[in-house]
Amino acid sequence: MSAHYSFRDFISIQGRWSRQQFIMPNIALNIFSKLYLSCCIFLIKQLPPSESLFYQLFIFFLYTALLLLILIPAFCITAKRLHDLGHSAGWAFIFILLPQILFAIPGNSDSTPFLVAILLSSYLYFFKGTPGLNKYGPDPLAADTEAAPDDKGDVT
Repeated sequence: MSAHYSFRDFISIQGRWSRQQFIMPNIALNIFSKLYLSCCIFLIKQLPPSESLFYQLFIFFLYTALLLLILIPAFCITAKRLHDLGHSAGWAFIFILLPQILFAIPGNSDSTPFLVAILLSSYLYFFKGTPGLNKYGPDPLAADTEAAPDDKGDVT
């Protein structure tokens, strides 16, 4: 099954995504956000101390604005993958925000958020979705192999 994407796929939580459909956009969003964060940190470190507060705030707000734009498709694709696993979209908040919250807790080990992110991602990457139809839609793996019934109930 080849993965074809449209803009709507990244702004809608309707339907289900298989592992194959989920992995590449998720990795791309993660790489893009990490590269963008690294560039922002690099720019902040290059600033002279006399000008740093204004520019640090500017870069922080620029990063935050783009991060919010990244969170929308991240939430949508995570929700579709969770739908394939038989879970509601609400769990996507936990999958996306829990590692961030753990990272922000003072005194927390640097490895804890990373390990939580690995465990949550592993579930999305490696567990097989619900076979057949579930309450979120048809099986994305069966969509290419099974013909859809027409209005009369005949398979075409």
